[in-house]
Amino acid sequence: MNTMDGGKKLIILPLFLFVQCQSYSDEQSKAFEKHISDSDEVVYDSDALHPSCAYLKNGKIRGIKFTAHPECGDYTKRYFFSDQEKIEKVAIHKDFYNSSCGETFDSVYVVDFVRAKVFAATGSGKEKKIENGMLKQETFIIADYRKEIRTWKIKQ
Repeated sequence: MNTMDGGKKLIILPLFLFVQCQSYSDEQSKAFEKHISDSDEVVYDSDALHPSCAYLKNGKIRGIKFTAHPECGDYTKRYFFSDQEKIEKVAIHKDFYNSSCGETFDSVYVVDFVRAKVFAATGSGKEKKIENGMLKQETFIIADYRKEIRTWKIKQ
C-alpha cells in the first residue's frame, strides 16, 4: 500500500508544479498583452518557424515577443519597454518537454531591470530571487534587437 500512496504523491507533485508554473506564465503573458495593448504598429521578422514581433507606439518600441520551437519544446521571451524605450523587464518561459535537449523542465524567469534582479517561478507560485548572468545577457541581446527591428516588416 505504501508504494501506491508514494506513487500518487510522485504524480501529484509534478502536476502541481506544472500548474503553478503555467499559472505564472499565463500571468506574465496577460501582463505583456496589457502592456502592448496601446501599440499602433506591429512589425515582424518574417521567420515562420521562430517568429519575433515588435510592438510600437508612435515609432517607439513598447514590447518584443520572441518565440522559438526547438526540437525539445517551446521557448518564449517577452520584452517590456517604458515609454522612453528603456527595458523594464523580460519574461522568459522555457518548456522543454522532450529529453532530446537534456533534462525536461518547465520554468518561468523574470529579469527585472528596474530592480536589477532575476526571479524564477517556484512551486508555490511565488517569485524566488536567483543569482545568475541573465541580467547582463539580456542587456546584450536587446541591443542587437534594437538595430534589427528597424528592418522588420509591418505585420498584415
